[in-house]
Amino acid sequence: MSDDVSSRQPHSSENGVAHQATLFEGDPEPTQPETSYRLTHLEVFNWGPFSKLHRAEFDLAGTAIIGPTGSGKTTLIDALMTLLVAAPRYNLASTGGVESDRSLISYVRGLMGGDGGGGGDSVSRPGKTITGICACYRESSVVDEATSPTETDSSPRPLPTSSEAETIRLGGLLWTDGPSDSLSDLKRRWIFSLAEDQTLENWLRVLHDEGARGITKLERETSRLQTFNSKKAYLARIQKFFDVGENAFTLLNRAAGLKQLNSIDEIFRDLVLDDRTMFDRAIEVAGEFDNLAEIHTELEIAKMQYESLLPIKRDHDELKKLNQKTDTLRNLKRIMPTYFAIRSEAAWRAELVRINDRRDDVASQIKTQQHELDLQQTKTDTLKEAYLQLGGNVIGELEKTIEVLRREVAARKKYAEDYLQLLRPFQLDEQLTETALRQNQQVLGSRREETQSARDAQHGRTLSVMASQQRIGEEAAEVAESLRKVKARPASNIPPRFGDFRGELAARLQLGEDDLPFLAELVEVKSDQSSWRGAIERALGSERLRILVPEDHIDEALRWINSRNNRLHVRLQRARTDDDQARFFDDGYARKLNYKSHPLIATAKRMIAGRDMHCVSSTKELRYTEHALTMEGTMSGRGGRFEKQDRRRLDDDWMTGFDNQAQLRNLLDRLSELEAKNRDSEIEAKAEQRKLAEIDGKLLAIDQLLKLDFATIDLPSAQAELKSSEARLQRLLDPNSDASQAKIHYEAERRKQDSLAGEISALQTKVAVLTRDAQQAEKERASAEARIAEGLSPDETAIAEKRIGIPDDTAAEDLDNVERHYLKQIDEKLHRSLEKVQNQEKRLIALMGSAQQADTGAMSDTGTDIADIPDYLDRLRVLTEEALPEKQRRFREYLTQSSDQGVTQMLAGIEEEVDAIEQRIAELNHTLAEVDFRDNRYLQLLPRRISHERLRALNTALQRVRSSALKDDEGQSHYKSLRELVEILRAAADNRRQLGSRALLDPRYRLEFFVVEVDRKSGHRGQPRSGSQSGSGGEKELMASHILTASLSYALCPAEASRPLYATVVLDEAFSKSSPSAANRIIDALCIFHLHPIFVTPNKEIGLLKKHTRRVICVQRQGRTSTLASISWEILEELSKRP
Repeated sequence: MSDDVSSRQPHSSENGVAHQATLFEGDPEPTQPETSYRLTHLEVFNWGPFSKLHRAEFDLAGTAIIGPTGSGKTTLIDALMTLLVAAPRYNLASTGGVESDRSLISYVRGLMGGDGGGGGDSVSRPGKTITGICACYRESSVVDEATSPTETDSSPRPLPTSSEAETIRLGGLLWTDGPSDSLSDLKRRWIFSLAEDQTLENWLRVLHDEGARGITKLERETSRLQTFNSKKAYLARIQKFFDVGENAFTLLNRAAGLKQLNSIDEIFRDLVLDDRTMFDRAIEVAGEFDNLAEIHTELEIAKMQYESLLPIKRDHDELKKLNQKTDTLRNLKRIMPTYFAIRSEAAWRAELVRINDRRDDVASQIKTQQHELDLQQTKTDTLKEAYLQLGGNVIGELEKTIEVLRREVAARKKYAEDYLQLLRPFQLDEQLTETALRQNQQVLGSRREETQSARDAQHGRTLSVMASQQRIGEEAAEVAESLRKVKARPASNIPPRFGDFRGELAARLQLGEDDLPFLAELVEVKSDQSSWRGAIERALGSERLRILVPEDHIDEALRWINSRNNRLHVRLQRARTDDDQARFFDDGYARKLNYKSHPLIATAKRMIAGRDMHCVSSTKELRYTEHALTMEGTMSGRGGRFEKQDRRRLDDDWMTGFDNQAQLRNLLDRLSELEAKNRDSEIEAKAEQRKLAEIDGKLLAIDQLLKLDFATIDLPSAQAELKSSEARLQRLLDPNSDASQAKIHYEAERRKQDSLAGEISALQTKVAVLTRDAQQAEKERASAEARIAEGLSPDETAIAEKRIGIPDDTAAEDLDNVERHYLKQIDEKLHRSLEKVQNQEKRLIALMGSAQQADTGAMSDTGTDIADIPDYLDRLRVLTEEALPEKQRRFREYLTQSSDQGVTQMLAGIEEEVDAIEQRIAELNHTLAEVDFRDNRYLQLLPRRISHERLRALNTALQRVRSSALKDDEGQSHYKSLRELVEILRAAADNRRQLGSRALLDPRYRLEFFVVEVDRKSGHRGQPRSGSQSGSGGEKELMASHILTASLSYALCPAEASRPLYATVVLDEAFSKSSPSAANRIIDALCIFHLHPIFVTPNKEIGLLKKHTRRVICVQRQGRTSTLASISWEILEELSKRP
């Protein structure tokens, strides 16, 4: 309902209902009758099934449109609504408010189907065509309505003359110039005419003869005739003329299709109240928030860029400090060699003076000692000559001989001990005589052959045991490899080497291994038949290893295996997905199998069916059954042939099954068994090897003893000779002899001479060392002097002395170590500093890379070298001083705009609309108070606000938005709370059919509506009732219809008027679901509220309308064409009585 009629009646509160009845009691009666406009004619030309021109005439006191279903009754009403409503909802009575398949272009084209028109869709006017609609309204007054349609005079009442009443014609001309069915290609001209001489036929003729220009020309030449290209402007003219709101006729359109009214809520939400839902606005608000989100994203990106650049500045400052420290260390390292050279030159100069002084002192000592040595040499030579003359030369030779003999005795003693050790295991004579040795060698020579024979035998046993161990180890390795391959194929019990071949074949054919199954992989013995598995495995035999190859790959497979040495028995089977169905014996082993789901399973079943055998429980049954099988694996053939293959145990060599758990268990058991055997064999081999080593040791000892020469172990003769020589020397060295005395004096003086010579040699060595040290000192001094070069400045000297602490007593030769120590320290510090610089630069490069990723715009073309840092610092400056503040300002501005001007205004608008609805209900209550619903009782409406859970959540979110807007966090909390609120609105807009969504965004669903009866005399109000609490079905309908009628009257009634200026309303499918009593009450209400009803009803409902209408419009349809006739009920009855 339009806002421009919101002030038509005085406002009253809910609690003032009792008083409302008195608002009209004191009003003076109008001095002149009020007029209204009622529909008198409706003309259609080429509209839907109505081809050419058709005219329907309506009586001012009531008209019924009747006809069979599908004849075209609603089509006439849709033509009227096309003239009154911006976007009419067609065929409402049939669709029940659901979207109709009828449209303006379908009516122009005469598109029919599914409505009684003879089946499928058909187009009556496919090419260039013209359609025209015209509704004629005649002004009438209260006096015109004095005659009731129930009066005895059934003749049509003459209409007022043109001088007495004004006529208004509303028209629409629609045409196409081609076969297009697009609404955009449909040309339209809307007409508002108060001219008496204008008709639809005249307009059609002008359009046909002169086109659209002719219509424009007609407007210029005709007084009180207006044409419109825009339907909006045309409707505004109509609304202004009838003094109604822009949605009044929309309500008329909605009400036209009602069959039955029960719910007060439905009346107001779907009919009376305008659709001012905010779903589309919510989507717009969400879209506006999306813009804010983009701005927020830009701000966050800018912040991220800013935050990505901040570490660059911080780390760049740190890099500058590190570079400064590195430069200091480099400078110190540069001056350090010169500083140490200066200190070294001074130290070596002082050291050289000290060495020269020391060397002079030592030279003086040598001169004194040399004189003493010369005197001692003369004395020693004199005593030596005397000793030699007394036999001293013989004693010397004898001492040398004794020394040689002692060494010989020691060697023979060792050889003798080795001989006895080798001999002891043989338990032979251990005397060290040549005879004993010869006898022992004879015995050992005879024993050697026996020992060699034993060795050969032991060697053979050892090799045999080792060979057995190797075989067991190799077998264990093969089983382990098989175990690995079996684990790799968990769905197969096929031996690995066959699986490997299948893998090669699959690769050759470019197929998966699952596409080339072995027969054994496609079957498994049922769990309740597991005792038959061994027998079934034998029955399948080698067929288990047959590979099923798809038919379209068999040729390539055959060529491949034929061209190579496959190293195993290859079995292939051409397979098809549509193979013949297999037939199994009823008692065959084939029925004891499960079959895997596989494209080639049909071929597998056919193969098994060909080898199927009867399963028997005893050999007696086996004897009399051909092709039979016992659980123990015995099989029968034709002609009394039987066989049982026991080359393997019955529980070995199983290949069927959908998994390889049994094969894995067998391999694991076999591997454990082989590993145990291998351990036992290894122990046995080591024992045999030890025995062989013992025999080899005996043979080696025998060979060594047989080769032994007695002179090597003749210890007694060597000892005797040594003893003889020592006795002779003892006699010569008798202390009482002259020779012994001479030797004692000679050796004493010689020791003195040797001591002096040693002292002189030591002093000479010291001089040499001092000379060398002096040379080295001079060399070091000269080297240091050369290194000094230009020396150091006073500042550099001060830096070195401050940073390098060298004690004054540091020796010159230690200065190099001190220098190396300090140099190492500085190098380490410099290295660490350079590493820090390098790491800092790497970190900066990484930070620049991260900053580039964060800022793909301004920094996209900037490099990431250290030299590029100024660009990043400049970008940081721009962000800090310009970009970030601007984005923050823009974000806060859009945040405020989105919150206040978007969400808040929208929600405030919904609240205002709810307030307006309550105001409208209050105004409508004035209209309801004018008319009794029952004797001296009238109805009043009580709207009540709904508190829905989602609405409470919305209000909570709105409160958070308002409170968070006050937080000083640069709008982040405000944005997050607003995002939460917008998501609630977005979800509601996306799910607008949900009741909770409507409670948020449809003002009509913020209220529920109750009705109350008010006693006009006492003002007593009854119990408020909702649509579902209004008593019986008839009472519900009466209340709802009464309220709807009042709503229509209110919507169509101009301000300050007591009746509608536009009075004609349409009820399509009228009373199709109403009781007669309810229908009569509804019709009475229409009259009471000064409405001019047109009833559209099927033929079966015409009895009810005869007493309430004067004229009937009969609509008939034959094939694709509908016709109509306007006649009175009396004429219709007379026609129906004719044979």
